[in-house]
Amino acid sequence: MGKVLTMLPSLDRAKVNQAISQKHKRRSLLSQAFAELKQETGIDHRKVINGDTKEKNRLKMKQYQDALKDK
Repeated sequence: MGKVLTMLPSLDRAKVNQAISQKHKRRSLLSQAFAELKQETGIDHRKVINGDTKEKNRLKMKQYQDALKDK
């Protein structure tokens, strides 16, 4: 899942909670951005990043079609 934050006596509990909430916010914003991209393009960019060949081929084909439309 993620990194486990150890509870050290010198760390303030509020700072730890704030760090956790910031990570959650970034993760949820990234998920939302990927969902919007998938809805707009029909291509799952998470799969592209993770190396799925079918999604990479779909992305290349879409880019090729867009390039043909621009000509």
